[in-house]
Amino acid sequence: MLVAFGGRLFSIHSVNSDRELTFSSYQGEQFQVELKGSGISALTGVWVGDKPYSQSLNVFFQQLATFTKPWKGTQDWKSLEGETSLSVTCAILGQVTFLIEIRHEIGGPEAWLVQARIVTELGQLEKIARNAKAFFQEQSA
Repeated sequence: MLVAFGGRLFSIHSVNSDRELTFSSYQGEQFQVELKGSGISALTGVWVGDKPYSQSLNVFFQQLATFTKPWKGTQDWKSLEGETSLSVTCAILGQVTFLIEIRHEIGGPEAWLVQARIVTELGQLEKIARNAKAFFQEQSA
């Protein structure tokens, strides 16, 4: 299974490894992002502010789902305070790569940055978007 939705989370799973990007614990103005897999584990909270901006990640995934064939360039999303960002590209054969950056304590004395990629397929974007929509709508209802 490439994408999972269950109650209060949804995940994007790599088709090339055990890496997984999980969104969970959405509570209107914030949620958690976790990146995990062999050799990597990072978790941070993402503050998204008021409702229009809190839906921006949902909108981002809905826009990705409109692609029915590979595209040129990157599709980008960044959280309000910069603690999480996604840059998504699609190779000519439909391989979709999510470049994920998770930062913690930006500018602080023990700040950290984790950067990793997760690969999925163009055909999975619609399912990812459905799960993102369910996740954000369920929690904001």
